Amino acid sequence: MFPSNFKRIIENYLNAYNQMDVERMMENFDQTIEFEHQVDGRIVLKLTGFREFKEHAELAKSIFFKRRQTPSNWQFEGTTVKVQIHFEGILAQDLRDDLKSGDAMIMHGESEFVFFQNKIIQIIDRTNS
Repeated sequence: MFPSNFKRIIENYLNAYNQMDVERMMENFDQTIEFEHQVDGRIVLKLTGFREFKEHAELAKSIFFKRRQTPSNWQFEGTTVKVQIHFEGILAQDLRDDLKSGDAMIMHGESEFVFFQNKIIQIIDRTNS
């Protein structure tokens, strides 16, 4: 598969994520999809399998009124693609004492996508606190 195909698949995923369309987000996922979210190098969330990811993605939609991931600085290494991500979201509910409904949430990080036979089999999101 060519890097342009990987990029197209990731862009489709991010566009669906930004529109909170879980079905479209998962169109190019393998059934064995693994997802990991790391903060400061520590794993804070790990999901395994299509169903577990979908359930979490549906739940996560309720956290934000709107959200947007903007990609930049694409790096292609075989079947792995690393993308710098700028995230902005407006909270729809209180998360902690310092994060209330209506607050803006802004983060910068990196997402790593791993492919096998035209499907995403792993996503690792990395951010710093």
